[in-house]
Amino acid sequence: MRRTVFTLATVAACLACAAPAASAATTTAAASATCDGLTTVDYSPGIHDWVGDTTTRVETDLSCNAADPGAYSVSTVSTSAGNTSCLDPGDVTGARYWVVWGDGTTSELETPGAATARGIGGVAVETGMVLDGRFAGHSYSLTLNFAPYDAQECNSPGGLTRAMGAASLVIA
Repeated sequence: MRRTVFTLATVAACLACAAPAASAATTTAAASATCDGLTTVDYSPGIHDWVGDTTTRVETDLSCNAADPGAYSVSTVSTSAGNTSCLDPGDVTGARYWVVWGDGTTSELETPGAATARGIGGVAVETGMVLDGRFAGHSYSLTLNFAPYDAQECNSPGGLTRAMGAASLVIA
């Protein structure tokens, strides 16, 4: 009987020692993610060829390839207001994105400077830092590749109310 108790205690102790090692490996592997999907930009009121005040809401849904099992999908939402038009959608400066990961945890991302390129029917590349939550302290790059827009919609009374395109988020 003593031998059985000793053996079970030894096995339990070995399992307890192995748990932190597995946890540390997961934390180290969670240092990066690549996520691809679709972004949708809604303008209210719609934008035209001339500059006017509008509220812009950007929503992005992505699937991720990450070692962290909780980072398999992500949804970001960002809302801003300012002067925007179909020909000059304005600069993105100081944009913040709130990310909801597939397991319900969150992160906040910030683009401290202006995007390197931005346009309706063009490409926007934003870089910044993950401020908190999963991947806190890591850098990120968000690339939005918008589909060409309908110029007639920009000239219609209601204006262009939605733009869509491919999105890629890389956290390193």
